[in-house]
Amino acid sequence: MTPTQQRTLSASHNQGDRPPSRGADLFKGDVETSGSDLANHDLTQRRAVWIGSKSKIDLPRIWQAERGLRLAVRSSAWKRSPLAMTGGRSSRRLRGPCLASKNSDRVEPSAISAVWTHAPALRMPVARGEGEEKSRHGSTMMATMKAVRIHEFGGPDVLSLEDAPFPQPHDDEVLLKVHASSVNPVDYKIRSGGGKKDQLPMTLGRDVSGTVELCGTRAHTLKKGDPFYAMLGPDRGGQAEYVVVKAIEMAAKPQSVDHLHAAAVPLAALTAWQGLFDHGALTAGQRVLIHGGAGGVGHFAVQLAKAKGAFVATTVAGEDLEFARSLGADQAIDYKNERFEDIVGKVDLVFDLVAGETQDRSWAVVKPGGIIVSTLAEPSIESARKAGASGIHYMAKPNAAQLGEIGRLIDEGKVRPHVDATFPLQEAAAAEAWLENKHVRGKIVLEVAP
Repeated sequence: MTPTQQRTLSASHNQGDRPPSRGADLFKGDVETSGSDLANHDLTQRRAVWIGSKSKIDLPRIWQAERGLRLAVRSSAWKRSPLAMTGGRSSRRLRGPCLASKNSDRVEPSAISAVWTHAPALRMPVARGEGEEKSRHGSTMMATMKAVRIHEFGGPDVLSLEDAPFPQPHDDEVLLKVHASSVNPVDYKIRSGGGKKDQLPMTLGRDVSGTVELCGTRAHTLKKGDPFYAMLGPDRGGQAEYVVVKAIEMAAKPQSVDHLHAAAVPLAALTAWQGLFDHGALTAGQRVLIHGGAGGVGHFAVQLAKAKGAFVATTVAGEDLEFARSLGADQAIDYKNERFEDIVGKVDLVFDLVAGETQDRSWAVVKPGGIIVSTLAEPSIESARKAGASGIHYMAKPNAAQLGEIGRLIDEGKVRPHVDATFPLQEAAAAEAWLENKHVRGKIVLEVAP
């Protein structure tokens, strides 16, 4: 648990009622509450850390109810404990010895200033005192974290670092403490109007690298502090202090790189992998032309294709020619001063990261039976027919197994992520503006936690 997560409980407690040692069989009573509040919530025993005394206790009832996190435990062994949180318009009434004051059996909302989350596998909590909010009904809401969010579409100025609800992992999910998150073109495309209004406010960022903080009920093999990196689904954003990650989205972080470089990998490298191998069926000995080989996806594509044993040609700006060759490109072409059709010869696959006229001209270099694979635009069916080839447009998807293979190649030294610039999380707007308007080689990364 990090120092910023630890908060002292606001209510004092009787020192004679010190919590027993970890593992003691303390709580045998029942919790009285409404059935509707408990519907579909897990009531199995959880373990938490008593921040005030720094010793361990067992909490058998932690649940998230309809209007905020409510915590209430009945104990005959530890009376008059202040550890309780309630929500809704009234407090929960517990019969008998309970977590309440000496003179009342009523659990008051002011009794605690911590919000607890739980992890059956790790048995570790997250406690936060700052950021608690009251709903319009007066309920105590979940703790908050810092996240970069947008409430409307527009320029970089709509990005705001603010308090956001603290996420909760379930089932095979993991709560990841984010150390770094990268910025991709999809982020500024969504921000400028490519998203859906009913999803606002939203947090952007599809790449993360960080460490396990909490685990869901089925993530039994992981422990707090394990390093992972992931490509998130579109329903969550990684430009935040914490994010929930699904098992199918994450893999162990490559050991040979730090979090900043690991965060540059997932979306871009998976886009390259899936374009080259899943859709392009590239194999050793084949020839591939990669348009935009110095960018985020492109610089991974060059390295992955070369690692596969293919002949790699790529188009880049003149200032990126040496960079492309350092990545392993067999043929680097200055697209501003040279026509690739006159240089590259016939290829089995064109991996198009540019679209437009560049894609249209690419049919001239595709072998019969070859293919153009594009991340940006659907290739022309008519042009494909004339060339005796095919074309496909696709969008990358999270894939833990592929991400694990990419990590292995990174640790073997066959692939290296290139980070062009880093920004602190609070400067996400500047990072997006940089990516959108500057010539970027490789990736832009946000540093979230040291």
